[in-house]
Amino acid sequence: MRVLLLADVNSVHTIKWAKNLAKNNITVGIWSIRSATSHDLTSYENIFVSSPNERQERDIISTKLKYLTLIKHAKKFVKEFQPDILHAHYATSYGMIGRLVGFKPFVLSVWGSDVYIFPRKNPLFRWVLKKNLASADRVLSTSRTMALETSKYTKKEIDITPFGIDVDEFAYQEPNHSTEFSIGCLKSLEPIYGIKYLIEAFALFLKRQSSLKSAKLYIIGDGSEGNELKELAHQLGVHRYCDFIGRVPNSSIPLYIKTLDVVVLPSLSESFGVAAIEAGSMGKPVIASDVGGLPEVIDHHETGILVKPMDIDGLAEALYYLSNNPNERYRLGKNARKKVEKEYNIEHNTKSMINIYKELLS
Repeated sequence: MRVLLLADVNSVHTIKWAKNLAKNNITVGIWSIRSATSHDLTSYENIFVSSPNERQERDIISTKLKYLTLIKHAKKFVKEFQPDILHAHYATSYGMIGRLVGFKPFVLSVWGSDVYIFPRKNPLFRWVLKKNLASADRVLSTSRTMALETSKYTKKEIDITPFGIDVDEFAYQEPNHSTEFSIGCLKSLEPIYGIKYLIEAFALFLKRQSSLKSAKLYIIGDGSEGNELKELAHQLGVHRYCDFIGRVPNSSIPLYIKTLDVVVLPSLSESFGVAAIEAGSMGKPVIASDVGGLPEVIDHHETGILVKPMDIDGLAEALYYLSNNPNERYRLGKNARKKVEKEYNIEHNTKSMINIYKELLS
């Protein structure tokens, strides 16, 4: 089988899908608007990547309408690659290119902002999304909550195909026995991820602790709020107990999760929750906002703890509870690992995707 992905070749999710399809003897093509920066897909003999030249790439950044100039290039690669399936990842940009290329069978995966934000900007964008979804033979979503949002723009049945993870790469770890209670947040430093509420909750939590030296908050990621969050930590007097790691390579994420006792995801919006799955796979309980796709991957008081978004007191209380109950951290972590193995193993998720392809071809 030959599957052509219309997707961002630099996305960790695109790379993950491509690799696992290739491991299942699928010949994979990736047509990407942006050229590859750094990845190891070149080591796979059955993965082929194509993207427009740099001039075209710069020209299309300013407006969605300029995607139309890429259709000729995309059609050329479709003709060269000769796929059995065309699969666009992201319902707006790549979805529109897939629709205009006109190849069938056509699969369309929604990812998040393409259905939560794009169609709400204006009636034209809403119309474009509806047209893209209408052209697809199958529509896929990574979560049930995002499928529900997508159903506002199509009457088609939507299949759930989660962003699974490699459970061996994110292997289970026995609980840490350090005297330091290590808290970690692995998100971009952007307003939508609510990290300022975590820092404020951490300050409240420390006030309840008998020793300020007994806890540390590790913030892993970068973004537009970086300086503002560091200043907030100074204002609250907790900067000595906050370590801003910055952005780390995806390959290093398991090494950081391994050192943590708890992972906190205080997002204001979240279409799925890959970071929660990665932490759970390694046996780390997650405290997260009860929003979007997070309640699907976190079972309250079974694999983690859910709190209301922007609930500083709730976050602080959850931190205090888990810091003083190591047996509960262990129980939640064990349960989280079992859930990930059952529902979010990338090998199983990939086979489900291949079965969808086979159903279309049959």
